[in-house]
Amino acid sequence: MGDLFQQYQSRFPESQRLYERAKRVAVDGIQAPGKADGPYPIYTARAQGSHLWDVDGNEYIDYILGLGPMLLGHNHPYVTQKLQEQLSTYVLNSTPTPLEVQLAERLVGIIPCAEVARFTTSGTEANMLAVRLARSFTGRDVILRVRNDYVGWADSLMPGIFVPAHQPGAGRPWGLGGIPQSGWGLTRWFDFNDTDGFVKLVDEVGRDRVAGVIMEPAYRGSLAPMPGFLETIRTVTQEIGATLIFDEVVTGFRLGLQGGQGYFGVTPDLASFGKGVSAGIPLGILTGRREIMGRMATSVPCEERVYQSGTWCGMPLVSTAALAVLDVLEQPGTYPALHRMGQRMRAEVQETIYRHEVPMTVIGLGPVLEIAFTDEPVVSPSQDLLKVKPEQIKEMWASLVLDGMLTVSKGYIPAIRCFISLAHTDEDITKFVASLDRAIERVFGQ
Repeated sequence: MGDLFQQYQSRFPESQRLYERAKRVAVDGIQAPGKADGPYPIYTARAQGSHLWDVDGNEYIDYILGLGPMLLGHNHPYVTQKLQEQLSTYVLNSTPTPLEVQLAERLVGIIPCAEVARFTTSGTEANMLAVRLARSFTGRDVILRVRNDYVGWADSLMPGIFVPAHQPGAGRPWGLGGIPQSGWGLTRWFDFNDTDGFVKLVDEVGRDRVAGVIMEPAYRGSLAPMPGFLETIRTVTQEIGATLIFDEVVTGFRLGLQGGQGYFGVTPDLASFGKGVSAGIPLGILTGRREIMGRMATSVPCEERVYQSGTWCGMPLVSTAALAVLDVLEQPGTYPALHRMGQRMRAEVQETIYRHEVPMTVIGLGPVLEIAFTDEPVVSPSQDLLKVKPEQIKEMWASLVLDGMLTVSKGYIPAIRCFISLAHTDEDITKFVASLDRAIERVFGQ
């Protein structure tokens, strides 16, 4: 590891200088933990299509894509043109605009569960609102969630997240500072793909106490549900009168226009979406059944009404971006191209892993790929997924970076994660596979 990270520090001197400056004015020198990796983060100078350039002049193929949302790649020409036109008109609205009406109409026409839509400024806010609506609608308090499935950082969404096996403090509760202990018990968790465990938890909590279940329809957007898992959760929530909430911030518009609910054929009561439909510009969307969303209406007595607001909600610049992204996504051939690239990349990465005989395996759906560090089939994130030394994961990531490949190595399972955009090419994938081949040889010596 020493040799790799010595190279890292010599390759990125300007990023290191910026990081030293940032530590004086920001906690840990960063504004979001998910954006930091390595000894210090790499600072971006510009990005275009599938490529990114850092402040030291190094060029990369970007498989981070803003942690996923740049589904069209960076600076898509059509979206950029529409944003420039909107910038010359108005950016922040003093009153509602036609754009927010148009966007809500498009979303209601596309998303299976959507009878109405409400805009926020982040996926976390959309999920906060979903939980509050579920509690108001049912008159119950307990929320069930998938263990270690990140659905936002609100008080009701953090219990059930633990430090992953490849990080210091593995297994300890993560991020509960400032959350009143009295509220911890109102969030309970079950394992993804553990159908029996979910049913048992519902009975343990009490069928008349569960307000809702919040989860991604595919774990991290890359681990598929086992047959019957989502269907059982849908059936049970309907039977007990609880609200089923799908967090589609990752799966939404990535697996298909209808998101995970369309892809897997299971329709929730509420679903949240994020900046993946707005070219990375801050956006959160909550869609769902009118009778549940109606708990926000002014016709509801004020002491019972669910309140949500924000100056940026329905921001015209964001609505313009989202409408433009939808225009592109709705073009024939868009999703077949994304899925073809994802399938090709997963197949060639898995072939490379087999050839080296290292404890790694590939999971993923659509244009999402994860390289898990185990040689066993991945069915659940709760199984033992760390069959290598944690240092070797860091070395793999560093080797890829030094070879011009930006990937995500932080997460709730030990894995290296890649997102693919419409801007990526077959050549980009060929280069990644070759880079991975070199990284395995370098780290594992085989």
